[in-house]
This record gives sequence, structure tokens and C-alpha cells, in this order.
Amino acid sequence: MRRERPDGVRYRIGQDDAPQDVLSRVLVAAAVVGWVVVVALGGGHDIGRPGVGDGPAGLLLAVTGASLVAAVALLVRPGRLSGGTWTGMGAMAAYVAWSAMSILWAPGPDLAWLSTNRMAAALSAGVIGVALARVLRDPMATFAKALAVAAGVVVAAALASRIVPTLLAPTVEPPRLAWGIGAPNALALVAVLALPGAALALASERAVVRIAARSAITGSLLVIAMTQSRTGLISLVLMLVLVATLMPHRPRTIAAIAAAVVAVVPPVIFAYTNPAFTRESVLAPAGTRVAEGLVFGVLVLAALVSAVVLASALEVVMVRLDRAVLASHGRRRAVVLAGVAVVAAGAVALVMRGAPVGGGADRLVSVDSNNRTEWWRQAWAAFREQPVAGHGAGSFPYIHLSQRTADIPALQARDPHQLVLGVASELGLVGLALLAVVLAATGVAVRRLGVRRTAPALSVLVVVLVHSQLDETWAIPAASMVAAAAAGVILGRMPSVPAADVPRRRVMIGAAAVPVVAALWVSAIVYWSGQSLVQRAIEKGDRGDWVASRDLARRAAERNPLSIQGLLQEALARHELHDATGAARVAAAATGRQPDSPLAWSCRAALTTGAAQRAAKAEIRRLSPAWDFSVSKVGCNSGW
Repeated sequence: MRRERPDGVRYRIGQDDAPQDVLSRVLVAAAVVGWVVVVALGGGHDIGRPGVGDGPAGLLLAVTGASLVAAVALLVRPGRLSGGTWTGMGAMAAYVAWSAMSILWAPGPDLAWLSTNRMAAALSAGVIGVALARVLRDPMATFAKALAVAAGVVVAAALASRIVPTLLAPTVEPPRLAWGIGAPNALALVAVLALPGAALALASERAVVRIAARSAITGSLLVIAMTQSRTGLISLVLMLVLVATLMPHRPRTIAAIAAAVVAVVPPVIFAYTNPAFTRESVLAPAGTRVAEGLVFGVLVLAALVSAVVLASALEVVMVRLDRAVLASHGRRRAVVLAGVAVVAAGAVALVMRGAPVGGGADRLVSVDSNNRTEWWRQAWAAFREQPVAGHGAGSFPYIHLSQRTADIPALQARDPHQLVLGVASELGLVGLALLAVVLAATGVAVRRLGVRRTAPALSVLVVVLVHSQLDETWAIPAASMVAAAAAGVILGRMPSVPAADVPRRRVMIGAAAVPVVAALWVSAIVYWSGQSLVQRAIEKGDRGDWVASRDLARRAAERNPLSIQGLLQEALARHELHDATGAARVAAAATGRQPDSPLAWSCRAALTTGAAQRAAKAEIRRLSPAWDFSVSKVGCNSGW
């Protein structure tokens, strides 16, 4: 027997209903666990530089794990996708294909390959979203709640790293909280993403669920405050507006948020004023600031308890306020308030100064851009040079070196920290057009389905997109995957005509997915294995075992034919082994593999003398006119 949903999709009931429901839950659980692990492993942010922690492993898991779940999800998707869904997802796939094609003209083809792997992970997440939208009864709410659970785990671990430093804190812990994902702004975004699902959970009839939801909101606000992230605060304000005005049970949501704001004040003040939390600390084997961590833990526990109690008391007041003020024209006010938040973010960006920003509470009210305005200028200039095709995926490190006006290593950037300018400079108008088609198709789906119906997923997508206008969000798979999954859930829910032969279509889709998934796995594994060999080569060199370093670096260069990192490390190892001829030969091979890389020419300049060295330095100045040889060390630096 079949039953038809309001959106026109038919699903079986009776014998086939329970297995399908169980499998969909398994897929959701796999996606949640996978995302948490990716966040914990540096967010999958493999920036192409050895020694960056767990980012390479995180990206490998993001690509392989997401593509596997996506392939399985395709097999359980009932019905036929609508034209709008095919348009949106097709544009997303074309975006990945265009990124891969740009390897042909990118100055750093290995970084273009890396960027393509990131977008492949996002595409896989989008496919998961589409498939689950066709299986689940209420995919929007399920998506938001699952994301809240995943983000809540990260929030709890981040707080625990400060409460029990000997257990979860890294060896070198910066003052700004950045547990797992490695970037404070990105961790703040993860905390913000917990709010829609937590708001939905407040409507549960089970008291324990409501208590957990209020605790999640309180913990998220505390983590955002401890990251000292200005983009996190902007995203928080926008998310609160969307959640409080579009989600059901508005009084209960507003009460929980207000209670959380009040409750986090004591632990935030303690953390901001205690030297153990405001200075960079290298943890001893027994740990430092253990006593401070315990005090902070007591304050956090008190904040959670007080937020739960205070929220219950505020609900009565908020119900009356809602009836008197907020009940009428709620959607219009939501749109207006969300627009104000977005405009405010844009205004902040426009008035930003280029100066660097320090730490502490003062940075939250600073309008200094931390050099963002300069990176935006560089990306815009690069777009004007190559407006149609761009300079190639992952090319901004080269753009930065060619456009910068001063050689300041601390401000060397690998991303312009702005989505539109980043896509424009790297993938040109073609990349922008494909991204616009994805967003336009999603917008059409929202219009057809209704803003309130899509609010849980839509709020996540909007906040990630706004956050990406002020940060390197799009380059972090943990963030871009969430945005793609949110778009996929919305697109997958568009009305469509039921398929006449679902089992046959499942076989066809599964057969088509096999080579695609295989290609993604090969791409991710090959890149990761090359990076691992380079890392091991560097570690051997640091220990003085230059023979092993040379051999590992040679294998890395063979494993990844697009990268020069293995060649640069091999050249360095041969130099340390007093093989001058071999070192010069390998350095020349690096400039031949990537003739537009100042790093390759820097290595070649370090291993030559006379006219050859002057020619190498001339190439460095051509590729990076502001290169200051008294500041930037000329040598075989094996990464960005």
C-alpha cells in the first residue's frame, strides 16, 4: 500500500515502512558521527602545508565517508527528483567539475586538486541531504536536530578542554578557544549551528529533552564568547533573529535564549579576566591551570543550572509579550530583522580598517579587519585580470604573493576570507554563475515550500553563507558540508512526480554512483597519502635522519605528481647529505613542475650560485614583487 505526502512524494507503508525508517536513521547517525569526527580533525581544513595537524586526515574522512553515505542514501531515495532539484544539484556538481578542470591552468595544481576535494565533500553532503529529504517524514526538523546533537558534542568537548586541560586540551593552547577545528571563528560557527535544532527540541514533551536543549543553547553562547569571534557574534545575532521569529514555540525559545545570555556572564567574566585563560599556555605533563579549570567548571555547571531554572520562569513573561507584541506579522518582522543583521554585517565589513586585531574582550568591538580588506583588494584585482575562468581553484596563495605590497609572513594568506571574492578570483564568472544557480534553485524551493516550513534548514544555510562573507568558512569542509547539506535537504523536498519503477531506478542510480564514488576515493586517498609521506619526511629531517627523509620525500613526489612539496623536501635532504648536484637537479625539477611558484624558485636560489642564483631571485621578484630577501628566508620550505 502507498500513501502520498503533501509534497507529492509517495512512500510505502506497512511491511516496507519500518526497514526504510531504520535505514534512514542509520544514515542520519552516520552523517552526524562523521561530521563530528571531521570537526575534531581540524575541520578537514588541509591547507596544503605539512605539519598542520589533523586536517589532512579530516579531509580524507570528509571525502570518503561522505561519498559512501551519499551512495547508500541514493539507493534508498524513493520517488523521482523534480527539475528544480536536478538543476540545483547539477549546478553543484558542475561547480566541482569546473574546479577540477581548473587544475589545468592553476599556478598550483596541487592546491587546485585540494580545493576540488573539499568541494567534492560538500557535494556528497548535498546528495545526502537530498536523499534524506525524500525518505524522512520531516527532513527539515530532523536535519536541524541532528546538527544540534553533533554541534552539542563539539561544544561540550570544547568546554571540557578548558575545564580539564590534561584531558582534551592541545599541547599549545591559544587564549582564543579553538578546540578540534583549529580556528576560533569556525568553532564559533559550529556553536551557532546548534541553535535551530535546540530551539525545536524545546517543544518536546519530555522534560529531559527540554533541559538538554536549554543546556545546549547556554553552552553554545559560552563557547562563542570564549572564541572571541566577531564573525561568530554576527552569525549568532542573525541566527537568534531567525530562530526566534521563524521557529515554532517562539516564547519558549526567546525565554531560553534570554536565560542563557544572563547565565553565561559569570563564567565569561572569569575566563576573560583570569591570566590562565588569556595567555598562550604550553601544558606541562601534569597540566597547568588545573585549579582554574575546576573553578571554571563549577561556574559552567552553575550557568547551565541557572539557565534551565531561569528559562522556566521567563516563559510566562514571554508568552504575554508574544501575544501583545510579536504574534502579528511575525514573518515580515523576521525578514526585516534578518535583513538588518545582514546589512549590519556588510556595514562592519565596509568600515573595517586593515590593522591587525589583538586578543581579549577589546577585539569584540574592534573594527580592525586583521588585514581582510587588503586580501579582498588582492582578490578583486585578480578577478579583474582573469574575469571569466579565474586563476584556478586554490590559487589565492599565489594571488596574495603577487598582489601584496609588503612582505609580512604573519599576514600571508591562503584564502581571501570572503566567499564571493574568493570564488571570483579563483573560478571566475563561471564559478560564480554555477554557485548562483545553486542558490537560486534553493530559493525557488523555499518559495514553493514556504519559509516557515524550511526554516530549520534555511536558517543554517543563511548563517553559513553570511559567515563566509567575512571569513574563510568556505575553505573549511566542516562548514561547507553543512551548507551543502542544508541546501540539499531543501532542494530534495521540492514536489515531484512519483517514479513508476522505483526499484529499477535505484539500481540505475547505484550503478552510476559507483564510478563517481570510486573516483572521489582515489582522489582523496592519493592526495592524503602524498601529504602523509611529506610529513614523515619532514619529521625524519627534524630528527637528523636525512637519508630516510630523502627517500620518503622522493616517494611523496612520485605519489602526488602535481605537488612540489616532496621535491622541495628531497632537495633539502640532498643538500644536508652534501649531494649538491642532486639537490640542484631536484630543485630544478620543482620549478619545472610549478614554474609559477615562488617557493620552488626560492629553493632553487638557495642551492645555486652566481648567475643561476640571480636568475632564480629574479623569478621570485617577478612572481612576488614585494618579496623581501631580508625577511623571507630563501630556502627549500616545503609548504605554504
